[in-house]
Amino acid sequence: MFDRPPLPRWSDGPVTLLGDACHPMLPYGAQGAAQAIEDAAVLTTCLAEACGRNLPRTLSRYESLRRGRTTRVQQMSRANGHRFHLPDGPDQEARDAAMRTSFGLSPDIDWLYGHDPTVPEPAPT
Repeated sequence: MFDRPPLPRWSDGPVTLLGDACHPMLPYGAQGAAQAIEDAAVLTTCLAEACGRNLPRTLSRYESLRRGRTTRVQQMSRANGHRFHLPDGPDQEARDAAMRTSFGLSPDIDWLYGHDPTVPEPAPT
């Protein structure tokens, strides 16, 4: 598998990207399709609100609303890949012990699965 950072820019004029085309996900978070669906929901909202006015600015808004979340999910997937493939030894044993006591639940579960893409988060300032 190849890992790559998100593209520095998702849109060019009237064309934009979504999903793995602009923020590819390693499979260790099972979030590739979910993030593409969230992208589509936010893009739909942005386009509906713009009513065809200033498409490049609308696409820039979509990107600014999504970039923080997709970057964080991408980083979580990358970290899971490292965590899931630890070689046998003390780090692997510590991981296994932590997973047994937490039943494998990450503190990010609510953030990850409780997100409503139809209510975009404010763009970072």
